[in-house]
Amino acid sequence: MKRLLYIVLAALGLSLMWACNSYKVIPDRELAQIFHDAMLVNAYISNDAKSIASDSVKVYEPIFAKYGYTVEDFRYTMEKFSRRKSARLSEVAEMMVLLLDREAAELNEQVVRLDTIENVARRRFTRTLLEKENIQIRGAADTSLMVFNLENIGKGDYTISGYYTLPKESKINNRRLLVRWIRPDSTYSQAINTMVYQRDSMNYIQKLKLDKDGFSRMYISFDHFNNPKDRIKKPNMTIHSIKIEYTPDVKECVRMLFDEQSSMRIFADTMLHLSGVQKSVE
Repeated sequence: MKRLLYIVLAALGLSLMWACNSYKVIPDRELAQIFHDAMLVNAYISNDAKSIASDSVKVYEPIFAKYGYTVEDFRYTMEKFSRRKSARLSEVAEMMVLLLDREAAELNEQVVRLDTIENVARRRFTRTLLEKENIQIRGAADTSLMVFNLENIGKGDYTISGYYTLPKESKINNRRLLVRWIRPDSTYSQAINTMVYQRDSMNYIQKLKLDKDGFSRMYISFDHFNNPKDRIKKPNMTIHSIKIEYTPDVKECVRMLFDEQSSMRIFADTMLHLSGVQKSVE
């Protein structure tokens, strides 16, 4: 705050040197926005010892440029304030404070939303559908280990994660990670068809969302080739880990949480028993 006040006072003190009809007068609302941004810059500078430790107005040139003004425009505007009888710099400062307060309120609201009932419900009902480790493929007979099927799937969010090692098997490989949503009649909708890279200990994570009904199975394969000619006879790959997590859609999570909580007994049996005895006595 001291830095901003210093700038304002310095600008007013030098205003006569910079008064020129070619300079722009910054409207009050935009000036408040500039003050607001300058306050954020001040906060950053004060918390970062490596930042510019100068009170020069030039530190704020990018802010002026953001709104289409120059340092000279700012100084000229400050000089104009001393001539405008109806203008008060404090009013602009109040507008700046309102902007900061509004942002603070929005940030607080976002923090509160992090733990809404919806997020609590989603965390509560996220579950692991598949988790395997150290799957080694050393020949064609092992390729079935690279394919996974999950039955009775539902709408919601799916996360596939883990890591693998795929040495350079040949000049042509083009191995793909394929994920499909399968219907009961064996028709499907493709979710992923992405490259499996030839690297050591390659981490991977894929986030998917199923938002349509009618699918009964999730098909995951590390043994897919867009061109069957790319398939090699002696594959060599290790899937060190694979994990598939599922979170039902928000409405379903909230419904399940409500059902779970509403089935809990609020009062202990002894409390209910004493209440019944009291009623019988009365």
